[in-house]
Formats: sequence, C-alpha cells, structure tokens
Amino acid sequence: MLARFADADLTWQTDPRSFQRAGPPLKGFALDGKAAVLLDDTGRHVRLYGLAVDPAHRRQGLGRALTDALAARYQGRRLFIIENVPDGLIDRFMRRIGWRKSALTQSEMVIDLA
Repeated sequence: MLARFADADLTWQTDPRSFQRAGPPLKGFALDGKAAVLLDDTGRHVRLYGLAVDPAHRRQGLGRALTDALAARYQGRRLFIIENVPDGLIDRFMRRIGWRKSALTQSEMVIDLA
C-alpha cells in the first residue's frame, strides 16, 4: 500500500521499495485500505518510517484518523516521523494535525560524476 500511495522523488530511506521485505521489528497498519503506516515501536519512542494515503482519498481526514489511532494505541509515547522525508512533502499536513517539526534535519546533496 505504501508503494501504491507514495509520492514521487522520495529519499531512498523513505522510498517504499526500501521496505519491500521489511520484517520485525517494523510493523504495518492500514486504515480501510486507503491509508497505511510502517513503524518501529520497539524503542522508547515510536518511529514512523512510512505514512501514505491513497491519492484518490486525500484531504478526507484519513491521514489524521490514522495518526490519531496511533497516538491512542501508543498513548504516553512520543511518535516521530523520520527526519529524512523530503523537505516540504508532509510539512503542511503535519502542522495541520498538530505535529511539530524537529530541529533535526537532513540535507540532500548532488554531485555530477560526468
């Protein structure tokens, strides 16, 4: 589901192809076949490695419903989305649902090898 719903130009760390053979400790959750998340809940905090909503169903509250369900499931624990999501890709959505951006970021650099 993450691969079907993913946006283009993701970093290799967040590209669903990097998780095609994911197994423990990563877990996946879905909401009505229209939203999905991949996470690791084995540490003190819960780290989200993938979060996607079917483009045909975006802006209908499914992303918020999924993150709210995770907050309820992991009550008392902090939820994080990994820092290497392409800049600006989910910032507006995350602010709208009340999450705040960490000071930790990742820079992407390119070198022409020609």
